[in-house]
Amino acid sequence: MYGLDRLAAKPNAPVLIVEGEKCADAAVELGYVVVTWSAGANAVDATDWSPLSGRDVTIWPDADGPGAKAAAEIRKTIGKGTILDVRDKPKGWDVADAVAKGWTPDKVLQFIEERSNPRVEPQKPPAYLDEVSPSESATAAPGRPVPPAVIVKVSPLDWGEVKRTGKQPRRWIMTEWMSPDPMLFAGAGGIGKTLLAQQLGTALSIGKGILAPVEREWRVLMWACEDGKDELGNRAIDIATYLNIDMEDLNEKFYLIPRRGLDNTLFAAPYDQPGFTALLAELEEQINDWRINVFFLDNIAQTYAAKENDRHQATRYVNGIFGCARHTDFAPVIMGHPAKAAGSEYSGSTAWENAVRMRWYLGDRLPDEKQSEADEEVDTRPRVLAKRKTNYSGKDWRRFTFDNGVLVPEQIEVGSTGVVDMLRRRKARGVTLDAMRKFVVMGKTVSDAKGQNYLPKLIGEHKLNDGLLRAELEDAMRELMNDGKLKRGEVGRYANRDPKFGLMEVSE
Repeated sequence: MYGLDRLAAKPNAPVLIVEGEKCADAAVELGYVVVTWSAGANAVDATDWSPLSGRDVTIWPDADGPGAKAAAEIRKTIGKGTILDVRDKPKGWDVADAVAKGWTPDKVLQFIEERSNPRVEPQKPPAYLDEVSPSESATAAPGRPVPPAVIVKVSPLDWGEVKRTGKQPRRWIMTEWMSPDPMLFAGAGGIGKTLLAQQLGTALSIGKGILAPVEREWRVLMWACEDGKDELGNRAIDIATYLNIDMEDLNEKFYLIPRRGLDNTLFAAPYDQPGFTALLAELEEQINDWRINVFFLDNIAQTYAAKENDRHQATRYVNGIFGCARHTDFAPVIMGHPAKAAGSEYSGSTAWENAVRMRWYLGDRLPDEKQSEADEEVDTRPRVLAKRKTNYSGKDWRRFTFDNGVLVPEQIEVGSTGVVDMLRRRKARGVTLDAMRKFVVMGKTVSDAKGQNYLPKLIGEHKLNDGLLRAELEDAMRELMNDGKLKRGEVGRYANRDPKFGLMEVSE
């Protein structure tokens, strides 16, 4: 350990651990015993830290991912220590940089005091929550204690400031579809979640709206943990063709990282001791170095190695990822699969839904639209993205069809989704009436009661739906009945001359 002579000379003084001899020499006048280790951030375990036993320890990390990882490893090794929060500083910044800028010993000491008890926004914990990583858990003794997370002190609301500023407008990344808050994006395997996420990431990075209008370009990061470089590249070519853009326009806007075949564990619970792994520091570094606004994490199964049904662990995982960003306007979109149970829309406890502000579900039909075994599959290509939870907007859905390697939405960057909805309802009414007339010519009796002759079901079976969902046809049928365009009545007689009742069009 560099600085052992200082430790011996001041046996009762507090200890400041910095990274590198340059930093240790720059900080000698601070009133601390300043020490460091040799061989850099990745060699923490090569140093004998036992001389720090019984000492009051503060750790000043370099402001980068390796620095955060080294600080966490040191604290874990010595079982104590306060890690200074330097997340808002430039990459690589350290105490030597502060002294070179003219910081006096008093200013440095004040910085240490403030950063030992940082005041940050709610749900923005420091990233130094590296307890037991998966690689270390194999050698950790059973029952090994996990060092406590850094305590974050949060100031209460200043009511005078709230009164002065008044109500703040709701911020949107995609109007009413994505706010700067955690999100859950669920859907069955192979349904197209990764493709849609890559499309959305591409479009958002160049300021294009797919689901809804956007007001600006957003910086996007995507960890694709189940896809390699070639597959993501092939999709990117199809998406660029669809959006009519040059892929080089995505440089420093859309960061797409193939992580297939890597250990992607961000959160684990070895020996029932849950915590974040060292990989979180790398994620935090990327998010802040690149000033990321939208982060697609594909997916939970690859990154979460704890109990899905443990409410606290699930909530801590979501909050920890959201807390990586040191800036506002950050939306982590965490992607996952539903459970095997029929009707399931996501796997795990309700904490997953409670911890996010919005949940999307991608399927081949609306989640509430059930299909019986007797129903025929009308169209295997359409996909429906539904907002199943939304704290700040109304529930809604968008329909996509697969074409030339991309999912093509039917509603694209319109000023008012109300206009589009109105046009779809009008189309559904027309399709329903046209189908009614064709069934009359066929001599087929139809009904508004669910069963063999249920009108929306027959429209689908006869491929007369023109791409509309059954839910839309059901709404159209009810609207036509309410408007007096369709009614129940006698449509003929059975062989025994009893009247036959069904649905019929009302002539004007």
